[in-house]
Amino acid sequence: MGKVQISIGTRFENILMEDFPEFYPSRQGDWGTRQDLKVLPDLFNGALGLEAKAGYRNYGTRPKLYQIENFPTLESPVAYVFGFHGLEGSLKKVTQKTKWGRERYLKEHMNILRAYFVSQTIVSKIWDAEARASKKRQEYYCVLKERFLKNIIQNNTFERKERVCKPEIYYDLQLKDYLRLMPEDNFNNFPYGVILHKRQDKEVIGFLKEQGVIKK
Repeated sequence: MGKVQISIGTRFENILMEDFPEFYPSRQGDWGTRQDLKVLPDLFNGALGLEAKAGYRNYGTRPKLYQIENFPTLESPVAYVFGFHGLEGSLKKVTQKTKWGRERYLKEHMNILRAYFVSQTIVSKIWDAEARASKKRQEYYCVLKERFLKNIIQNNTFERKERVCKPEIYYDLQLKDYLRLMPEDNFNNFPYGVILHKRQDKEVIGFLKEQGVIKK
């Protein structure tokens, strides 16, 4: 990951820690001495882990396969938080700046428009359906776009390769198993949406109810 992407990710993490002050950057000791820092989620509050990923609203963001494969092996539950910002051309605008300059610019100009708490299982299903082979790097990658999440939440039909698809079939999901909420003005900085498994993510759902993100 490049320096600019790291700065954008750090800015989103800082915003999340403003909304949820009990979270802090993951430390190796939080998850056991045998855990590699590389495969730990970005944030932790002593009970839950959050993997924060931010991308431009029209382009999306990229989950990493090694995280998808390793997060389920951790002892504490982990959820993804995908944030979509409105700073078009953010990479070019801050590329030539110092680390301090990037942080200051992003703090002033990068506003998150909407964010979504998303189950690990959903991210895994999206990866399986949307991953593509990179010709340059000879590896697979997945661009997760906001419309994918909206389609799942609202059970919208969409087109892929000139055929009409339903989320349950295309992503191999049972939507009745998930709590699905579109982003609402339910918190401080921006609205949050939710796609969480009712049973597997019950700790995350309980936390969000306590915080007022999900109405009890």
